[in-house]
Amino acid sequence: MLYEGRRPGSDAASCSIFLQFLWLYQMVNAVPHPLALLHARTAATKNFTGIGGSVPAQSVSTSSGIGLSASGIVGSGGKNVNDNNQHKTLSDTLRSSSGGPDLTITHRVFIDIALDEPGKGAVHIGRVVFGLYGKEMPKTVENFRSLCTGEMGLGKSGVPLSYKGSLFHRIVPHFMIQGGDITRGDGRGGESIFGPHFNDEGFTIRHGSAGALAMANSGPDTNNSQFYVTLTETPWLDGKHVVFGRMVSGQEVIKRIEASGSSSGQPKQRMIVSAAGELRPEKSAARVT
Repeated sequence: MLYEGRRPGSDAASCSIFLQFLWLYQMVNAVPHPLALLHARTAATKNFTGIGGSVPAQSVSTSSGIGLSASGIVGSGGKNVNDNNQHKTLSDTLRSSSGGPDLTITHRVFIDIALDEPGKGAVHIGRVVFGLYGKEMPKTVENFRSLCTGEMGLGKSGVPLSYKGSLFHRIVPHFMIQGGDITRGDGRGGESIFGPHFNDEGFTIRHGSAGALAMANSGPDTNNSQFYVTLTETPWLDGKHVVFGRMVSGQEVIKRIEASGSSSGQPKQRMIVSAAGELRPEKSAARVT
């Protein structure tokens, strides 16, 4: 019968015959021993550790950047980076192996944050510095940079094209902080240096870990002056909003802004941009508005 079952004592003899046959087959065909194949496979898939645990080296993501918390290669860019040369080295390494976006920081801008308290005026909280990816998103970066310096003067709406005096109108803890509505201040306005709106420049840069700087919008190709900074990983926003920079310093200030938010997004306190500008690394000076 085909399926009569095993007889007592038959396993050892069958195993011996199988091993002899396998040895003879390997000698004739020069096939590596199964244990050698297993060892080679283990070495080839040695784990690469990053945020989110260990993953096979072949599937490592190359999304890069500096986050609010400790970071690794997967989803965040590896380590905190505080100058252009370090960031360029890291991004160039990733790009050469993956063909991904150019994450070279071409400009560094800042916004100073103050708490606007009734009867007390503006109380300075601190400064947040962003690194901008001007090679990958030149138009979006120029818009944000110019709004930080205020160099474009008045917009078509008659309002200064400057972030100075604007506020963070939407603050959702553990999600993001949103600001940049320079015309209305409530999220319904805004104006770019190119006019009321400008098109999405691209979605080649993912949000990655917390600290991503991206354009807020009301649908495709509706970018103006509004922007947001992520407070956690937000992969569902990839492909919908243009990411063009990342926070490089000011984590405690961001946390202070976050603490003034609510689950509805309505701020409990008025957080305003008291000053903004571009840092000039060659002279360690800043253009301020």
